[in-house]
Amino acid sequence: MYTVRFENLPDATGAALDVNVANQLEASLDWTSVEIQEVGFAGLRVVPRAASSHYEGRTPFAGWTWRDASGWQRGQTPLMLDVKAGVDAQTGLLSLNLRSSDMNTGTFPVDAYAGFLPPNRPELFYYPTNEVVCCGFQVNTNSLVHPGEGYITYTVKPRAGLATGTVITNAARIVFDWNDPIDTPVVF
Repeated sequence: MYTVRFENLPDATGAALDVNVANQLEASLDWTSVEIQEVGFAGLRVVPRAASSHYEGRTPFAGWTWRDASGWQRGQTPLMLDVKAGVDAQTGLLSLNLRSSDMNTGTFPVDAYAGFLPPNRPELFYYPTNEVVCCGFQVNTNSLVHPGEGYITYTVKPRAGLATGTVITNAARIVFDWNDPIDTPVVF
């Protein structure tokens, strides 16, 4: 099982509207065996109903924004969030796209600070309410939520006949909105 984590850094000046993860899988892996297990962000979990190499979904989300008088707030900018995750079985490229839009127009919000993934600052961490379900997602009410963090978890099998002891490496590239890509550390 692999987990690719991402974070909107604490010094970011806006909440992310669009997050793209690209994870080129090694040739020693069986790309047809990929199963998306879970996508998470802001304390919410998206769990596909059935084992699959592809997931698409859409949900309303209480967005984040900046207000000069009160700082970062959520719920002031309602968003629609599209979640797309999958692998291209021909190239081995696993991708995740989280894209938010204005609920009324379907375009990016007019508010330049609005988004679904705020800067990951300690003053924004919170414990969720005792609700079991929020916004169509399952909520873990026993852990501190870091709203500026997210992840994708998936499983993949090695190719048949791969020698025992073969080292498999993995790394991903993450792009927040229109910024330069960020490469994750390589894992073995």
